[in-house]
Amino acid sequence: MSYAPLPTAKELASTRARIAAQRVEIEGLEAQAARLREKANAVRHEMAANEAYIAPIRRLPFDVLAQIFVLCATALGASPQVLRTLSSVCRKWRDVTLATPRAWSKVVH
Repeated sequence: MSYAPLPTAKELASTRARIAAQRVEIEGLEAQAARLREKANAVRHEMAANEAYIAPIRRLPFDVLAQIFVLCATALGASPQVLRTLSSVCRKWRDVTLATPRAWSKVVH
Protein backbone atom coordinates (compact mmCIF):
# COMPACT_ATOMS: atom_id res chain seq x y z
CA MET A 1 0.00 0.00 0.00
CA SER A 2 1.41 3.36 -1.00
CA TYR A 3 1.28 6.33 1.36
CA ALA A 4 2.49 8.86 -1.21
CA PRO A 5 0.24 11.87 -1.51
CA LEU A 6 -2.00 12.06 -4.55
CA PRO A 7 -0.72 14.26 -7.37
CA THR A 8 -2.25 17.65 -7.84
CA ALA A 9 -4.06 18.60 -11.03
CA LYS A 10 -0.96 20.44 -12.22
CA GLU A 11 1.26 17.41 -11.51
CA LEU A 12 -1.21 15.13 -13.32
CA ALA A 13 -1.14 17.33 -16.40
CA SER A 14 2.65 17.58 -16.30
CA THR A 15 3.09 13.82 -15.89
CA ARG A 16 0.62 13.05 -18.70
CA ALA A 17 2.51 15.43 -20.98
CA ARG A 18 5.81 13.68 -20.13
CA ILE A 19 4.22 10.27 -20.83
CA ALA A 20 2.92 11.49 -24.20
CA ALA A 21 6.36 12.85 -25.10
CA GLN A 22 7.97 9.56 -24.05
CA ARG A 23 5.54 7.61 -26.27
CA VAL A 24 6.47 9.81 -29.22
CA GLU A 25 10.16 9.31 -28.45
CA ILE A 26 9.72 5.54 -28.24
CA GLU A 27 7.89 5.48 -31.59
CA GLY A 28 10.72 7.46 -33.18
CA LEU A 29 13.34 5.15 -31.73
CA GLU A 30 11.44 2.07 -32.90
CA ALA A 31 11.17 3.51 -36.41
CA GLN A 32 14.90 4.28 -36.39
CA ALA A 33 15.65 0.74 -35.18
CA ALA A 34 13.51 -0.70 -38.00
CA ARG A 35 15.44 1.37 -40.58
CA LEU A 36 18.73 0.18 -39.09
CA ARG A 37 17.56 -3.47 -39.21
CA GLU A 38 16.67 -3.04 -42.89
CA LYS A 39 20.07 -1.51 -43.60
CA ALA A 40 21.85 -4.30 -41.70
CA ASN A 41 19.94 -6.91 -43.71
CA ALA A 42 20.92 -5.19 -46.97
CA VAL A 43 24.58 -5.17 -45.90
CA ARG A 44 24.35 -8.87 -44.91
CA HIS A 45 22.91 -9.70 -48.34
CA GLU A 46 25.67 -7.79 -50.13
CA MET A 47 28.31 -9.43 -47.93
CA ALA A 48 26.97 -12.90 -48.76
CA ALA A 49 27.12 -12.08 -52.47
CA ASN A 50 30.73 -10.91 -52.09
CA GLU A 51 31.68 -14.03 -50.14
CA ALA A 52 30.11 -16.23 -52.82
CA TYR A 53 31.99 -14.31 -55.50
CA ILE A 54 35.38 -15.11 -53.94
CA ALA A 55 34.53 -18.65 -52.79
CA PRO A 56 37.31 -21.18 -53.45
CA ILE A 57 34.88 -23.57 -55.17
CA ARG A 58 34.61 -21.07 -58.02
CA ARG A 59 38.31 -21.55 -58.79
CA LEU A 60 38.20 -25.34 -59.24
CA PRO A 61 39.31 -26.34 -62.72
CA PHE A 62 36.78 -27.80 -65.14
CA ASP A 63 38.32 -31.29 -65.05
CA VAL A 64 38.32 -31.44 -61.24
CA LEU A 65 34.64 -30.49 -61.14
CA ALA A 66 33.92 -33.06 -63.84
CA GLN A 67 35.59 -35.78 -61.79
CA ILE A 68 33.62 -34.78 -58.68
CA PHE A 69 30.39 -34.87 -60.67
CA VAL A 70 31.21 -38.31 -62.09
CA LEU A 71 31.86 -39.60 -58.58
CA CYS A 72 28.60 -38.12 -57.31
CA ALA A 73 26.53 -39.45 -60.21
CA THR A 74 28.03 -42.95 -60.24
CA ALA A 75 28.14 -43.52 -56.49
CA LEU A 76 26.23 -46.54 -55.24
CA GLY A 77 22.68 -45.50 -54.48
CA ALA A 78 23.05 -42.08 -56.11
CA SER A 79 19.76 -40.52 -57.10
CA PRO A 80 19.19 -39.85 -60.80
CA GLN A 81 18.38 -36.29 -59.71
CA VAL A 82 21.92 -35.60 -58.53
CA LEU A 83 23.03 -34.29 -61.93
CA ARG A 84 19.98 -32.07 -62.18
CA THR A 85 20.76 -30.65 -58.76
CA LEU A 86 24.44 -30.10 -59.57
CA SER A 87 23.62 -28.45 -62.88
CA SER A 88 21.28 -25.98 -61.21
CA VAL A 89 23.92 -24.54 -58.85
CA CYS A 90 25.42 -22.09 -61.35
CA ARG A 91 26.19 -21.67 -65.04
CA LYS A 92 29.71 -23.16 -64.74
CA TRP A 93 28.42 -26.26 -62.96
CA ARG A 94 25.70 -26.63 -65.60
CA ASP A 95 28.29 -26.43 -68.36
CA VAL A 96 30.51 -29.00 -66.62
CA THR A 97 27.59 -31.34 -65.97
CA LEU A 98 26.38 -31.22 -69.57
CA ALA A 99 29.90 -31.61 -70.96
CA THR A 100 30.73 -34.70 -68.88
CA PRO A 101 29.26 -37.79 -70.59
CA ARG A 102 30.76 -40.18 -68.01
CA ALA A 103 28.55 -38.60 -65.37
CA TRP A 104 25.46 -39.50 -67.41
CA SER A 105 26.57 -43.04 -68.26
CA LYS A 106 24.84 -44.69 -65.29
CA VAL A 107 21.65 -42.63 -65.26
CA VAL A 108 18.61 -44.89 -65.47
CA HIS A 109 15.26 -43.53 -66.72
